[in-house]
Amino acid sequence: MPKNFTFKQSKDLLQEFYDLLHNVYKARTRYNAIADDVVSDVDYLTYSHTFDNLLQNDFEQGVVQPTDFVKLKHLFTLLYSYIEAKRYSTYFTKVYSDNQGKIYNLTADLSLAKNQVKWLFLSPLNKQKMEDAYLQLNERKDSPFFVNVKKALTQLDALTTTDFATVKQAFEHDRQAFYSALQAIYPKILFGNTPDFLQKLFDRYESLQQVLDKIDDIQQRRSGIVEKSIDKLLDEQLIETLRKIPTEELSRGQGGIRIKTLVDAGYTSIADTYLATTGRLERIYGISWEMAENIRDVSVGFAEEMKKGLKLKLSVDNKSKASTELVKDIFRLRQSKKALILLEQQQNNHSDDLHDAVGCLEQLGTGRMYFFEDNETKQEAVDSYTLLKNHLWGNYAEVVQSACNQLDSTSTSMLTMRGQILSKTPLPTST
Repeated sequence: MPKNFTFKQSKDLLQEFYDLLHNVYKARTRYNAIADDVVSDVDYLTYSHTFDNLLQNDFEQGVVQPTDFVKLKHLFTLLYSYIEAKRYSTYFTKVYSDNQGKIYNLTADLSLAKNQVKWLFLSPLNKQKMEDAYLQLNERKDSPFFVNVKKALTQLDALTTTDFATVKQAFEHDRQAFYSALQAIYPKILFGNTPDFLQKLFDRYESLQQVLDKIDDIQQRRSGIVEKSIDKLLDEQLIETLRKIPTEELSRGQGGIRIKTLVDAGYTSIADTYLATTGRLERIYGISWEMAENIRDVSVGFAEEMKKGLKLKLSVDNKSKASTELVKDIFRLRQSKKALILLEQQQNNHSDDLHDAVGCLEQLGTGRMYFFEDNETKQEAVDSYTLLKNHLWGNYAEVVQSACNQLDSTSTSMLTMRGQILSKTPLPTST
């Protein structure tokens, strides 16, 4: 029988230190098990649409709801436990590293003292080693080291049952720590689909922006069409003027042109030579290729000088296809300008606010980040949603629709865009 302890005492002491080392070893990575629970809880909250429903409820109510935090109580408690377990991990890793070797050697020395029969056959030296090991382990058991480690293990075990008021206080103190913990555990929390009700908002905004771009595009195209119609009408008036000028005028200050040959061939006015090609003129008997080119150059030069002095004339008594088309094109252009003036006023009042509101909501991504923001930031997101919803399904959209209505129905693409305004993105509704 050892003089300092009984065999039962050695067994109990050894078991205490075996358990201590085992528990400290596991405590170093306890946060991993908590992380698994976080993943399971996030998956449940995602697939049950709890996140999206809470988010939409805040947005539809127009004010941040205090119930959000309570309904996510289990998740926040797990995140609190994870953060604290990571902090404890540093402590337990150091404890294990500093003490594992010494405690292992002492327990190994004492291990034979569990058996009374083996004790009888031990040498005096080994018996003394066991006596010394028991005394040192017993001293460690009564030391602050053992008490502190046991206390820390108890606190670690109690993390998941932490009072919710403590969890909330920690969250309010450092929201970023909670969100960073969630990102570390569940990186894909940042990725995924935008909530449906927000996506409808973005689609609506994009549709209206496409309509605005289309209206501007129509305005630019119609301006170009009017310019071409003016040129066409001027060309028509130019030909009429040139028909009144006899071919003989080509020979003024220009020798070598056979005027009689041209007249005999039916080219009685400068309009005839201006409209003829060089090849056609060259086929006239007595006109060489060089002379045909000269006739063309003089005719074109004559026409260009005449065109500079022409003024656009529109007359009810002198209708032509070109003048009719020009009047129609000018009418369409004026319609576009009216629409643009209407839209410009609306955009000056709201465009920047709408753009900023969309940017604010796009930062939410999947919407999970919202629950980790402070109330002021949350309210900003809620207000952005309210502004967009009121304008995109209200006065702003009505003005865009009115602008579309001012454009004539010959624009098929515009009719298609108008259809998008009316039917593509219905008003989001609460689930």
